[in-house]
Amino acid sequence: MDIQKIKAKLKNIFNLKTPNGLFYAALSILISIRLVYIALPSLVAWDATVYMGMAEYLASSGQIGLWEFFRPPLLPLLFSISKLIQVPIVFWAELLTFLASVGSLFLIYKIGEKIRPFAGAFAAFALGISTLFMSFSSVPMTEVFGIFFSLSALYLLFIKNSYFWAGMVSGLCFLTRFPYGLLAPIFYLSFLYFDWRNKDLWKVLFLRTIYFLSGFSILAVAYLISNYFLYGDVFSPLVSGVKVIEGAIWIYRRKLGFYENVLFLQNPLFIFSLVTVFLAWFRGYFSENKRVIYLLFIWFLVFFTYFYQEEHKEARYIITVFPALALLSGISISYFYEKHKRIFFLVGIVALALVSFLNTHFFVQPKNIVESFENFYSLLQKEYGKTVITSTPVVAVYSPVKVLPAYDRFEFFKNKYEENRLKAGYLLIDSCELHVCPPGEEDSCANHKRELLDEIFARESVIYDKTVGICRHVIAEIKK
Repeated sequence: MDIQKIKAKLKNIFNLKTPNGLFYAALSILISIRLVYIALPSLVAWDATVYMGMAEYLASSGQIGLWEFFRPPLLPLLFSISKLIQVPIVFWAELLTFLASVGSLFLIYKIGEKIRPFAGAFAAFALGISTLFMSFSSVPMTEVFGIFFSLSALYLLFIKNSYFWAGMVSGLCFLTRFPYGLLAPIFYLSFLYFDWRNKDLWKVLFLRTIYFLSGFSILAVAYLISNYFLYGDVFSPLVSGVKVIEGAIWIYRRKLGFYENVLFLQNPLFIFSLVTVFLAWFRGYFSENKRVIYLLFIWFLVFFTYFYQEEHKEARYIITVFPALALLSGISISYFYEKHKRIFFLVGIVALALVSFLNTHFFVQPKNIVESFENFYSLLQKEYGKTVITSTPVVAVYSPVKVLPAYDRFEFFKNKYEENRLKAGYLLIDSCELHVCPPGEEDSCANHKRELLDEIFARESVIYDKTVGICRHVIAEIKK
């Protein structure tokens, strides 16, 4: 083995003076950070366990797990493959999420480099260090998969000019997270960016629209038709999903500027997206890229407006605009980098990236806490197929049981318990998951908690009762 040749090859690969070198250097750092993050102890996120529980339901034909019909079906389908290949579902789901996050960086790099040199490298860097994208890079929820499929659709549309397959992948986006259905009108609006005086282009517009909508409709329409046969209404999951996020709305109301803070203060590199739009529209820069800048700006505008007007606001919702902002940022950053190829410019970019990294919230917990929670949720491993009235879906990931949801409030749990007591074999309470209490009803909530626990201890056979941190964990076998 020629060491000198290897050194020369590595030096060429990581040559910061080339787009490839800059990208692979950034990618190596970003992957290393993610691998360290994955290795740290963490609790599986609530929504992630729902998708894995739905996968268990599919793989077992409804014998175990749970099914929330108002959630998009793609992730449960992907996660259910773990049963076919005989690997632990948590490992499989986190592996797919990690691969989707790395794949997103490759896709945005390829798209950006098509726009202009170094734009892809900086776009990948801007996306990779984004607080939410970083923290969700191994969390099996819709956030990372939505970015991956939306970038895949953009890659097929912009790089490959494959309008049918771009529509098909946009359909996958929709089945990953319903608001991504907005990609269809966003991409259609991008088709309208042409010289309207050229009559020949109207035929091109018509064909592009037909191809794209055909691809999108195959999956979207098939899903809507299946809803009719399964639930009696084509729009039932979508309508129910809206009602679900309207619950406990006082918890998710946010002050003016909430999303702006998430986007531009937590990741200062995204500020360059505004610079790109300003230079393109008011200074005449990037004239050869105005169509893609128009598309990316429409992408940002449509999704930002949609989530901004929603009363229920969560930081993770706005991750839908990250691909557009990262690419727009990459365009102007690459322009300044080419104009000022000095080390201080890269140092400045890295400094801004550190601001984003320091704002990142990681799903990391002390090892003893994680082990206590996992042991708690694993106590029913030998009770295959038994129905469990539970305050959390997490049990479905660690024990092969059928979940009967009794979420959010002790009052709701008590009602579910009384209605379904004879149908269930066990009940499981994680008090930290029954935290929702309307303002001004604190005394009533405390009474419901006391009454429920008193009834359970008096009526059922309690087999586990332990306090971990501020969370009380209780499992009881229901007496018949």
